[in-house]
Amino acid sequence: MPSGGPVPNVGISETVTVAVKRSPRRPTLQTGFTLVEVGITLAVLVVLVTMAVPSFADYLAQHRLNATAEKLQLDMMQARYNAVQQGSPMHLGFSTGSDWCWAVAKTPGCDCHGAQRCQLKTLSSGEAKGIRLASASDAFFLADGTGQGSAELHTARGQVLRVEVSPLGRSRICSPGSAQMHQPMC
Repeated sequence: MPSGGPVPNVGISETVTVAVKRSPRRPTLQTGFTLVEVGITLAVLVVLVTMAVPSFADYLAQHRLNATAEKLQLDMMQARYNAVQQGSPMHLGFSTGSDWCWAVAKTPGCDCHGAQRCQLKTLSSGEAKGIRLASASDAFFLADGTGQGSAELHTARGQVLRVEVSPLGRSRICSPGSAQMHQPMC
């Protein structure tokens, strides 16, 4: 084109083709876990649960033993209170063995199996699962609040607590042999 002449009219209607160079495709990010990762996680979880179950069972047995010992101590304290209030002796009769029980009564020798007129309160093995009343000497409380008696409670896991009455009539929970389960040694 000659210079200085009119500029040819470049039409707006002409299309411009632009070549776009495509980059190689990027891998997309994947979310989730592989089967191997899930398997390893489950294996670790199973090992941890297997280690925790025995200690949880010990905890439950210990809790049941403490609860039963506290019930017995409370029954002893109530019997002492009633003896002083009523001015007459109160008794706790025990029965050991697989079908163990105890009864708070106004008369000595009141059987704790089945309903008896002499019973004021009872507790049986069915109410304290996993606990065994291993040994006991009947407890009594005189009108002046003094008394005596004891009982020893066991779990299948070898935990032991004793509930005993001092000559002054005070009951306490203790652990024979060594201090355990947050209870002092007898």
